[in-house]
Amino acid sequence: MPIVDCSAYSPSVIYKNGHLNTILSHYRRSTTKVKFHRHRLLTPDDDFIDIDSILKQSKKLVVLLHGLEGSSDSSYIHTFSAKLAQTNRYDIRVLNYRGCSGESNQRLQMYHSGATQDIDTLISYYQHEYEDIYVIGFSLGGNLILKYLGENMYDSHQCISKAVAISPPTDLESCSYKIMESQNILYEKRFLRSLKAKASEKAEEYPDQLSLSTVKSIRKLYDFDNLITGPIHGFTDASDYYAQSSSKQFLSSIHTPTLIITAEDDPFLSAAAIPYAEAEANDQLYLAASMYGGHVGFGGYKQGLSWMLEKCLHFMDSPNIL
Repeated sequence: MPIVDCSAYSPSVIYKNGHLNTILSHYRRSTTKVKFHRHRLLTPDDDFIDIDSILKQSKKLVVLLHGLEGSSDSSYIHTFSAKLAQTNRYDIRVLNYRGCSGESNQRLQMYHSGATQDIDTLISYYQHEYEDIYVIGFSLGGNLILKYLGENMYDSHQCISKAVAISPPTDLESCSYKIMESQNILYEKRFLRSLKAKASEKAEEYPDQLSLSTVKSIRKLYDFDNLITGPIHGFTDASDYYAQSSSKQFLSSIHTPTLIITAEDDPFLSAAAIPYAEAEANDQLYLAASMYGGHVGFGGYKQGLSWMLEKCLHFMDSPNIL
């Protein structure tokens, strides 16, 4: 599919810096907090996931997937939910990954960039209530929906009408190295603080399977994935986890109309994570790779409306895709 023209997004000067776009977009999103209704779904492995919803008695559903250490309380989730709710055309359901809803999950295993089974639990549970299901994934959530659609592991993926992946780290290993660069030290420390707190709780609960001293010794995200994420989820190490969980290898198998929105100045993503060749080779895959935008940013566009939100709404609403 031809690459999507992104020339309409030419933000104000301050937003032409990837770091500032990432940070300012986070703090300047709508401060309006939507009210969700929570529903807990039990998973096939005797755990649970919490789903936060806004219901409009619609036959169209939008599922939102948050990023690393996010939740239904993330600013982009509230902004998208508020705008979608205003249209009165969609029901909205947000998947909180295991351990991200404010309550620790019941197993040692939590969530990771390739754990698509909980998406399937959600889609399978709600699929018969809707005529159309759309999924929008942010960052890690973008990688998840791309992998889910391309791996063809679950029959329920065929119920999805369209999908959008925003700032997805489709090549996890190169993105892991990218976020460890000195310019990203504040982001890395923020993620590590939250991840290590959760891992410490798990170490106290499962001392025979996870060492608290190991958790405390970790200083880099790669080491966290190498010593924690990978092993507790059945991978040999970080490299094995990244190799099996990266969505880039599954893009050629996607048969659902799918839009990838990403930015060349994203401080989190490597050049290898922007899948130009894969999009050109798959007529169901649309790539909107803007020169600017940062990571899940795309601010400095229109008053009260980010460029990524406008592109999502148009993609879902238009019969001609774009």
